[in-house]
Amino acid sequence: MEAPVGLAYLCCRILDTLEDSTLPVEQKKRHLLTCLSIFHGKQAPREFLDELRSSRAFEEDSDGALLLNLEAVLLEVNDLSQATRDILLQCLDEMGEGMIDMMDNAELKSEDELFRYCHIVAGTVGTFLTGLYLQQVSIPAPQTQTLIAHSEDFAQGLQRVNIAADVGKDMIRKVQFIPRLIEKTTPSISRHLTFCRDTLQFLEGGLEYILAIRPADAYRSFCALPLLLAGKTLCRVAGHPDVFSKQGAPRVPREETMQLILFCRDFAQDDQALRSAFAEFTGPLRELA
Repeated sequence: MEAPVGLAYLCCRILDTLEDSTLPVEQKKRHLLTCLSIFHGKQAPREFLDELRSSRAFEEDSDGALLLNLEAVLLEVNDLSQATRDILLQCLDEMGEGMIDMMDNAELKSEDELFRYCHIVAGTVGTFLTGLYLQQVSIPAPQTQTLIAHSEDFAQGLQRVNIAADVGKDMIRKVQFIPRLIEKTTPSISRHLTFCRDTLQFLEGGLEYILAIRPADAYRSFCALPLLLAGKTLCRVAGHPDVFSKQGAPRVPREETMQLILFCRDFAQDDQALRSAFAEFTGPLRELA
């Protein structure tokens, strides 16, 4: 799975770079539609890339360099098997079209909007990874059904932890992903804590997703690490007094992250070890009144 996953990451970064650019909104929307058309082979990239180069908006960093080398990425996409290419293009279409739909929305006002946002930026990737994994392995129907049922939970949980951890930075950017976070003019620490508690149910679904992966497969440890790290992070930021500051609440120290990497390497195949670690890492949040 390594090569297709790496390629999918590059393709998603290309869409992200267009969305995050300083160009006018309508121009960004047009560029995203053009890029999707190019990925499908319906349009040649040369004219599009000439326009991007003439704008000089994508020359300052590695993401811009990646975008301007779109043709090299396309060659790799076209070398994928048809089945893998199909699920990748489905992911990119849903992500790109969702970016266009939500580009004008700087404040999410409801759970439905939040769920859709998290699906666009993370759930689409989760669907791709699940489809790719199921293309390459043969597992019993119950495990397949569990993977499909909880793929969205896994992606939603990880993205919501990112939102909970970065809320201070997002406020500086004048964007708000947690609905009803601001009470009058003041961000509510209790609302943030409730959001963190609600996020636990998605991480729990994510754990079931991981346990449905065959124990010996590298994909299991690949998924276990971010889930356990997310559980630790969520407990550190929930209700922390610095969560709304520019620097944000403290994150998981490097040493603990290294320990998690080693734990997943050695114990990802052990269902009980994963359940116990997850319960331990998320326990403090469950105990908060």
